[in-house]
Amino acid sequence: MASVSAHTPLFSSNNFDLQSAYTINDPAKSWAIYANLPSSSGAAYYKFQMDAGGDMDISLLSATNPAESHFLPSFVLMVPGSVSNEPLPSFVQVPAGYGTMVVNGADPGKATYEPFSPGWYYQLANLSASAPVTGIYYIAVFDPNGTGNFGLPVGYLEGYTIPQIIMLPYDLQLVFAWEGQNPFIVLLPMILALVLGGMLVYWSNAKGRGPQNNLSKWAAAFGGLAFLGYAGINIYQMSLALSKTGWDPGVAASLPFILLPLVLGTLSLRYAMRQQLKTTIIYRVGLIIIGGIGLMLWTGLYLGPALVMFAAFLPPYKPR
Repeated sequence: MASVSAHTPLFSSNNFDLQSAYTINDPAKSWAIYANLPSSSGAAYYKFQMDAGGDMDISLLSATNPAESHFLPSFVLMVPGSVSNEPLPSFVQVPAGYGTMVVNGADPGKATYEPFSPGWYYQLANLSASAPVTGIYYIAVFDPNGTGNFGLPVGYLEGYTIPQIIMLPYDLQLVFAWEGQNPFIVLLPMILALVLGGMLVYWSNAKGRGPQNNLSKWAAAFGGLAFLGYAGINIYQMSLALSKTGWDPGVAASLPFILLPLVLGTLSLRYAMRQQLKTTIIYRVGLIIIGGIGLMLWTGLYLGPALVMFAAFLPPYKPR
């Protein structure tokens, strides 16, 4: 399976019967659907339209170790007009006139490192096939022996729309929650950077070495701290993932998501803490560039880029 972060995140809920099956639009596009299976006597249902001969790529994953969580789901692909009917639990609903293709989940024994979140997952099952007929296909995810969170990546064509890119940093927070992480702990590096860093800036300011009464510098200071906090989030996520997977060479792909916000944060803070009082055009252009790079990299949870770009347009001094 391709990297989970290369898939566009989706989140499904309340799709526990055929009539409420979650619709997957454009199943060739790479999606990663994050969901929960709340009952061992029920299934989560999905549907999509396929043309005959179209490629289907379906995977099943979990963030929990099956050996420890006792959650090892499987999925069934329901094919219109097929005569094949593989054994299924009695509670799984199959539309009339459909055949079934069951893909049983298997414990991979080890988690896979995901470098771009960073994160981890246990790859449980995979199916790649060509659609035999044109029609509506169904997927049901089930586990007669347990409950838990699962991921259902589908499709193979990677790409994001502008709204999807904008929402990606916040979708990742939902993915962290899906992994079982506490949202407060996830954001704690950002909170500490803003609070403790803000205290240090204030202390330096009291000693005559901080932004003083320069509004632009204060905005840049907290924008820089937000960048550093986001780097801290990524450091924590990388460390947590490696604790699940062991050392992985994919760490090299994770490092830019740490180093780039560190560089952007450092540059923003250097501007904020410099002794020169005048804010020149060159500095303002530089702030816009820093903020623009941060936006394109969706780093700093948008707080960093927004504050730094705001600093570029602020008047230098507070009115007296």
